[in-house]
Amino acid sequence: MRGAEPGRGQRRNFGIAMLLLAVAMLSSAADARAQTWSVYGGDTAGTRYSPATGITKANVAELRVAWTYHTGDAARHGAAFTRSSFEVTPILAAGKLVFCTPFGRVIALDATNGHELWVFDPVLPTDLHPANDAICRGVAVWHDATVAAEAACADRVFLGTNDARLIALDLATGKPCAGFGSNGEITLPPDVPPLYRGELHIDSAPTLVNDVVVVGSAVDDMSRARAPSGTVFAFDPRTGQKRWSFDPVPRRPDDPAAAPGRTVAMPDRPAAVCGRLCPPTRRAI
Repeated sequence: MRGAEPGRGQRRNFGIAMLLLAVAMLSSAADARAQTWSVYGGDTAGTRYSPATGITKANVAELRVAWTYHTGDAARHGAAFTRSSFEVTPILAAGKLVFCTPFGRVIALDATNGHELWVFDPVLPTDLHPANDAICRGVAVWHDATVAAEAACADRVFLGTNDARLIALDLATGKPCAGFGSNGEITLPPDVPPLYRGELHIDSAPTLVNDVVVVGSAVDDMSRARAPSGTVFAFDPRTGQKRWSFDPVPRRPDDPAAAPGRTVAMPDRPAAVCGRLCPPTRRAI
C-alpha cells in the first residue's frame, strides 16, 4: 500500500532516536566492547542474536538516555514523509553506527556519543513512487582483504535504493567508491521495463558471502501480470561486475518448481550459511 496514516512517519522518526540509543548503550557495555553487529541479521545466518550480557532483566530498569539523534527527514521531505516507513536495523562496524533512512540517506554516527561522522545522500528522483512506502531496511559492510587497511574503500558500505541502484561507499568517509560500477554505483537491469519509477526497487539490505555482494528487489506484483521479475543478482564488490543472477519463478513447464502446490512466503532476510545463500522468495512447492 502506498498510503500511510497521518503522523505515521513522525512516530517512526522519533523511534530512530530510541533505537540508536539502545544500540549505543549496548556498544558501551564493558562486555560488548569487542563485539560488533556488522551484519543486518547480527551474523551471516541471520539469527539476530547478541551474546552481550551487560544488560539484564535485573538492571534494565536502570538504563538512562545516553544520546539521541534525529535524521531531519520530516522537514526535508514534507508530504512525502507520510508515505515512508522507518524499518531499518543499524549495523555497528569499526566503531560506527551505520544506517539508512527511508529515502536512502546513509548516516554514520559515533556509537559512543551519537556524533554525526558523515552522511551520504543518493538523491532519489522527485517523481519516485515505490510500490509500497519508501523504505530502507539496512546496509551491508564488506572488508577488502586484498588492500591495505588504510586504503580508500578498504571497508565498504553497500546500499540498495528505492530506484533500484546498488551503491558502494567508503566506510571511513562516506564517499562513493569510484572503482565500483560508474562513480560508485550500478543499476539493476530489469527484464521488463518498469511502468513507473519505483515499480522495481530495493528496500532490504544487501548480503555479502564469499566476496560477492548479493541483492534482491521488491516489485509491484499487483498492478499487472507481466511486471519485472524479482531476480536475485550477485556482483563483484570491488568492480560491480555482474557475477550471476537467479530467477526464483519457474519459467518452463518442466521445471520441478512448477509442480502444483501451495505458495509459501519465506522470511524477509537473506541468510548465508557455509558459503550458501538462502534468499527470501515466494515459489510453489
